[in-house]
Amino acid sequence: MIAVLQRELMVGLRRGTPYGLLGANAFILAALAIGVSAVAGTISPWTAPAIGATSAPSPTGLGPTLIAWRGPVLFFVLTAWIAIVASATAPLSGARSLTAERSAGTLDGLIGSGTGSFALLLGKALGAGAQVVLVLLSGAPAFALVWLFGGVSVRVVLLASGLLLAYAGFLVVLGLLLGAVLPGELPPAIVGGTVGWLLMAGALVGFLVALASGFVTTAGALALASPAVGLLAANRELAEALARAFPGLPSLPLRPTLEIAGQSFGAPLPFVAGLLYGLLALALLSLAAALVDPYHPIKTLRLRQRQP
Repeated sequence: MIAVLQRELMVGLRRGTPYGLLGANAFILAALAIGVSAVAGTISPWTAPAIGATSAPSPTGLGPTLIAWRGPVLFFVLTAWIAIVASATAPLSGARSLTAERSAGTLDGLIGSGTGSFALLLGKALGAGAQVVLVLLSGAPAFALVWLFGGVSVRVVLLASGLLLAYAGFLVVLGLLLGAVLPGELPPAIVGGTVGWLLMAGALVGFLVALASGFVTTAGALALASPAVGLLAANRELAEALARAFPGLPSLPLRPTLEIAGQSFGAPLPFVAGLLYGLLALALLSLAAALVDPYHPIKTLRLRQRQP
């Protein structure tokens, strides 16, 4: 597996695509951060207190809430953009790591080299994931602006980072699976990108509609599938402040709970969502390994049953 990972990194980093995406992502995030800072820097974050008051009133309404929480809001916007970039690049990177071998005629040689199919695809997934992480890290300097506006806690950073890594890893493995199932190089990339778009935008829209309609259970399920909702829930205080800006809106499912033997167990939404993405990625990786290996025990089961 280590040899496959090294080979994947050497071949992948020689291509010009990761570096072009890295530069484009850094430029876009820098422009976004500069634009937000130019707007936010001209607005006072709090309403002036009344004469005789000891403190400023809490912001009411969506606009004042966004201004008052401009540091955490900027953090959420930047992490949401990184999730969008991952939705487009991670499936493509995963699928290309397999389809490029097939088009070059080297896939059969790798399968017959003695490396197990699961270890082979795990090495390819890690190599493709490293390239995706490299592209995502190109936006890290833009996050320095968040701390000029108050910053966020370490807990928020860890929850958001973990969710982004799990989400990107799931999409890389999904690209590998699609590359093993679909012919050619373009169809796996298109289908993988479509799934990423549905998770990023479709699940968010469905969550908002279900929440506004009062379907709390459906909204909770869609919240686990939506990386945008998970990134917002990483900062619980910000999510609660935004919910208060819409009177009559049901409470957000920020902490999924499970009842076991009369005891309630719960964890933050981003942690649970990231865990589910990771488990699903392992299941899809096992399925892709079974599809790639022509001598997988599942495929040879019928032949072994025919033997006397």
